[in-house]
Amino acid sequence: MFVDVGYALAFFVVFHLQAAPVPDEAETLRAALHAYDWEPSPRLTQLAAVDFAGLGTGRVAAMRSRVRWRALVPDAVEGRYQIDEGTSDRFNTSEDLDTELRVLDTATTTSRTEDVGGRWYMSARWDLRGLVFDPRELDVEKLANQIAEDRIDLETLVGKLYFARRRLQVELLLSPPTNALDAAPLYLDLREMTAQLDALTGGWFGTELRRRRSPTAAPTPR
Repeated sequence: MFVDVGYALAFFVVFHLQAAPVPDEAETLRAALHAYDWEPSPRLTQLAAVDFAGLGTGRVAAMRSRVRWRALVPDAVEGRYQIDEGTSDRFNTSEDLDTELRVLDTATTTSRTEDVGGRWYMSARWDLRGLVFDPRELDVEKLANQIAEDRIDLETLVGKLYFARRRLQVELLLSPPTNALDAAPLYLDLREMTAQLDALTGGWFGTELRRRRSPTAAPTPR
């Protein structure tokens, strides 16, 4: 629905370009080239596509950081629990004495205690050679190079699609078709390219078009 409104605006601009006197063709061209300045810039669209595809530089930085700190993580951790058992016997002897300290009676008591306990033992092993160089860094760099290539390919694709769409927009402004049969394929191509940019950015492009077209939309840096 938002594309149809854009077409109506485009025809409105064309009508005024044709109806109002212009100094020369250069002024007409300038007005057509800037008619869609309100749309998201190509760079913002590329960055939105990169972010949606997960090809941002933050991903590589996170992988490098994990490898760098990997050496501080133990290679092996061992834990064990030891049970200690024992038996203790206690003897207690008491004597009753008279006033002359003569033994009147002797009593002996014994008691046995079963002792059960345990102890935990923990150990860890580190390989600190990774603080100097970790072979996994080579794998990260290889993946980083692949991500960089994929990002360049994606940005190139989005850029070509963006400007192919913009060329068609300007063409429809400067030389609008005179009959429906000629107009239909052009407008369908425009809608297709808009849908492709929307898909590559995870829906961001279409949402941003609708937001910027709203009369109450706040300005967005290009």
